[in-house]
Amino acid sequence: MSSTPGYVVLSAPQSLYTVGSLVPLTASFYDVAGALVDPSLITFEWSMAGTNVVTGPITPTRLSTGVYTYDLDTTGFSPGLVVWEAFGTGACQANGQGQFELNDLPF
Repeated sequence: MSSTPGYVVLSAPQSLYTVGSLVPLTASFYDVAGALVDPSLITFEWSMAGTNVVTGPITPTRLSTGVYTYDLDTTGFSPGLVVWEAFGTGACQANGQGQFELNDLPF
């Protein structure tokens, strides 16, 4: 299978969450002309910054053409920076990295 270049735009609605929150992660995949496109395979991975422990890959849910989401449950995570990545292969060869901060529970 051949690969087609593209790019991905990542988003999480905010940059700060409390440990135990569900964090909605979204990746939108585009071809070089700027049209949304479905990669052949999509995966998400995440890790706590400063560690070598990568969790995943998981397969996100398709919302529409080129748009994929996953609600990351942060229960049991430590406070700190979480780095996440989305990968697309085949019909849209692209990857991108995002991040968000986790705070302790307020009480």
